[in-house]
Amino acid sequence: MSCEHADLQPSDWLRIFLVIELSPVTVLWNPSSGSTDRADAVMDELRRWPEAVIERPGSREAARELIASLKEHQGLLVAAGGDGTVSSVVDSVLRVGFQGTLGILPLGTGNDLSRSLAIPFQPELALDVLRHGQDHEVDVLEIRIGDEQIWCANMVTGGNTGRYMDVMTPELKSRWGPFCYLRGVVDVLQHMENFEIEIIDEDGGQTTERFSALNVFCANGRMSGGGLTVSPEAWLDDGEMDLIIVQEGDPGEIAGLTAEYLLSNYLEHDLVHYRRVRRIRISADPPMPFTADGDRIGESPLEVRIHPKKLRVRLPSPESLQGANLPALRSFHDAVSDPTG
Repeated sequence: MSCEHADLQPSDWLRIFLVIELSPVTVLWNPSSGSTDRADAVMDELRRWPEAVIERPGSREAARELIASLKEHQGLLVAAGGDGTVSSVVDSVLRVGFQGTLGILPLGTGNDLSRSLAIPFQPELALDVLRHGQDHEVDVLEIRIGDEQIWCANMVTGGNTGRYMDVMTPELKSRWGPFCYLRGVVDVLQHMENFEIEIIDEDGGQTTERFSALNVFCANGRMSGGGLTVSPEAWLDDGEMDLIIVQEGDPGEIAGLTAEYLLSNYLEHDLVHYRRVRRIRISADPPMPFTADGDRIGESPLEVRIHPKKLRVRLPSPESLQGANLPALRSFHDAVSDPTG
């Protein structure tokens, strides 16, 4: 048999092998300042990956331009950083219609989406997910606020949530541990603002509800604020978002709500309105400030809508978890409970 490439050198064959056998990996590198040791370990390993291209965009706009240039890319695009980096990459991926798979290297201090997806924080395990994990499709949230369209994968939050986070200093977390939120509420209560909100459910028949509210959460994932479980029953692939409204109450009721959060299912508390929705419009008096995956996006009114299974993400394989927490995906749980199904 004749060979048309007999004159190729070994190095040429190696390059051909890498193109054919290895999925291209583009890493958007932006670790947070609090994860230096983890970031160094990850970078040392990535430099050994011949298929990996490491990019440092420097800004959200530069990252978006880079992702737009990779629109037809069929490989793996990795967001290496904290929640802000992941949020920026998710928004850009969905804006430009990126056709590959999103990978996450959690190199921040919060890593809320990674927690819901069961992506490990240990560098060697997180890298193993990129190499040997499985791709799953997850839901995403589309936000329309003013003239802007924003995409996120984890959670939209509104109201006084920012005030809680401002109080949660490292010293307070260290001294009070899991009870820091109960302690922190004492400092926040006197500064909390009440909002008269109107929720219009635009899925099917339009229904309107009104509340005196302190906080509003539209949850696709389960975690916010650096590991705080906001919506323990949320699924990232059920085609619905969890709407959670924390209503106004006196200081004793708010403190009791905080204690119930720590000790039981706070979603059953009298001050909490909870249900699943697909598309809602929120207005408030005074205008309520909102964030999307931790980034400030403006004030109400706004519309939030779920898009089922619109984002492909690289997740751990079931066998690699070995009894650890599973991703908050119904399809994943179903596959584990019935591996022959």
